[in-house]
Amino acid sequence: MDSKERTTIVTEGEQERRQHQVFVVKDRPALVRSSPYSRSTVLSRLESGQSVKPVDEHGKWIEVEYFDSLTENYEVGWVLKKYFRRVRQTSNPADEASDRAQCARTVRT
Repeated sequence: MDSKERTTIVTEGEQERRQHQVFVVKDRPALVRSSPYSRSTVLSRLESGQSVKPVDEHGKWIEVEYFDSLTENYEVGWVLKKYFRRVRQTSNPADEASDRAQCARTVRT
């Protein structure tokens, strides 16, 4: 294990809570990286207002699922937490479908 790596144990309750969270990029764009380190490869850029789903956390980094308009697929990458605010927790599948549609409408530059 690399000295910068660490193992995070996530409880089932925490995993369930994360599935229903929605985060929105604050005022400035956020770079999506391949791993939770500032020198890792930049995969994409999230624009202000774009919503994402949290997947995992590592220190000040959060792994998110986001819609990539270039590939037209949902992708996963790492972003600094400071670029996000939590907007609400979804409570049912219809809300989740609405959130995914919102992600799909966000255009990446």
